[in-house]
Amino acid sequence: LVAASRARMSANARREGDVGSARAAGGTRENFSARDDGAIARAPLGANRGLMSYDDKPLADPRAGTSQLTPKVKREFHDDYWTVSHLKLLYLVSKYSNCAQTVYEKEQWVRKLPLLVLIYEGIVQKVFEYDYAPESTVVKNTRVYLNVSQEGVDDLDDLIEGELIRGLRLSSSEHQSVLAFQITAAGLALVSKRMTEEDRQLVDELCVADGKLLQVAWEDETFYLRNDTISFESTITDVEDVSYVVSPYLPLALRRIGGPMTSSNSHRASESATKDSTIRDDLDEVITISNVTVLVGEWIPFGVNQIVKLNLKLGSNDRCQGGFFTPEVDHESTNAQCEIPAGLTNVNILDHDMTTFTNIEAQVHFPEDDGIVQIEHFGIHLRKDGTVVHGLMIESVMDRILENISLDNLARLLVDVHMDSSTILDSLLSDHQRDLLQTVFLGNAERRDKINVIIAERATPQQAADMYMDKDAFENELRQVLGDTHESHDLSDRDVVITGSHGILLIGPNAKAQEPVMLMYLSLMSRDVFVHNVFNRIFMTDDILKLARQMIQHHEEDPNSVANIRHTLAETSRDIILLEEI
Repeated sequence: LVAASRARMSANARREGDVGSARAAGGTRENFSARDDGAIARAPLGANRGLMSYDDKPLADPRAGTSQLTPKVKREFHDDYWTVSHLKLLYLVSKYSNCAQTVYEKEQWVRKLPLLVLIYEGIVQKVFEYDYAPESTVVKNTRVYLNVSQEGVDDLDDLIEGELIRGLRLSSSEHQSVLAFQITAAGLALVSKRMTEEDRQLVDELCVADGKLLQVAWEDETFYLRNDTISFESTITDVEDVSYVVSPYLPLALRRIGGPMTSSNSHRASESATKDSTIRDDLDEVITISNVTVLVGEWIPFGVNQIVKLNLKLGSNDRCQGGFFTPEVDHESTNAQCEIPAGLTNVNILDHDMTTFTNIEAQVHFPEDDGIVQIEHFGIHLRKDGTVVHGLMIESVMDRILENISLDNLARLLVDVHMDSSTILDSLLSDHQRDLLQTVFLGNAERRDKINVIIAERATPQQAADMYMDKDAFENELRQVLGDTHESHDLSDRDVVITGSHGILLIGPNAKAQEPVMLMYLSLMSRDVFVHNVFNRIFMTDDILKLARQMIQHHEEDPNSVANIRHTLAETSRDIILLEEI
């Protein structure tokens, strides 16, 4: 082996010497191609007619002769465009921001997140006539669901485009992007000109108590509004529940031929119609969709060994497959009885390959609030490359059976699916996988963000793709389930696709034909979300190491510093080892 290795190295050296000599002699670059006998044939680049190198001819866009760049059109706003809600929001921004009058003063800006809290409280107090829906947001290092008003966000965008407020982008110490707002002179002039004293008083009652401005504070995963004399808790983190019935679903592209059909809960669809919800606001329905199928995707560190272990845990090859599962660890396995908290997952195997994938049905048995009925029955596909797909078919939401499902209610259903699907997987994953997820998501793995693929047979109103991107009511509704909307396209006369930061919506009678493409999209986007979280975790680890270095340099100032340094380095070393395994 050593002799053969040396012979190959000598041959490579002679070959590189020949190439160098040829270049020195002729200065021509070479084109390498495979011969029929498997050897590498060399020919000067350009010897083949029609083969052109980048150095010989600059790159040219083949569309350059037919396409042109279009000038950016500035949107014009007239005074009569601004609604009462615009003016109230503008006045609210003015209460927390102002421009510096001299070089010695500091600019005051109001951050977007506290402003969203104030907008939500304004909706609750009937100051703003907006809707809201739950949205996954990172606050400090914690991912939480907040009741965000997309209409309020849209009005803020209008005010920025109209140059009535200015936007400032910062980076936080947690490596998150922060947006802040400040009213302009034109905004102050519009408030003075158009806003009534009654509307001013409504906004003042929202943000002022005992003559002092209320500030928004984040403590113990809760927002508070307080000043020197008063403090109260905001309910913006209280996600509302709706009653619904869903059936498990998995695309045929993920199934093995001859496998059993998924279960159906269509006979129970009417159960949600007689039950309640915890929604506190009056919702305005702008878009409804019918015959809805939802695929929720995420990426989890897997591999062949983990898939084999999962199939063994599920009893995929046993006579009695599946059963009830819980994430609880049995520390007294020899005792006769055991007590398990309420909330089990019933798993039924559909089909599997011992080393490649497994398809299951999982039914959630979690206790719900009084008056709420949620029949949660998911199809789950787990693959060795880490792709996890949760599929469900919506039978009913509240009193809507299959038809005319409101996007407002669908947004609340998706939040519930995201959280419960995390709980289901927590029962199935290994301890090591759970440790990896908790490390990447900073202890908030149960609220990790996921990607939605929503497929509907039709929508009301049915219209062209660009009509949905109106920067107004339609787009605000879509943001509730897709995140920030990106693009919309007409696939045919009746089929539309709309993409967003956290999902994609397909509408039309032929939408399900795109399922194989959607599965690839789901897998790629899930990886993208996970990689973003990994890089954010790496940046935070770097900050911890910098802090540890400072502690080492000033260890003489604190008698407990040695123990703290050792603990910090040990925890950081553990995190780095886990991150390296991903």
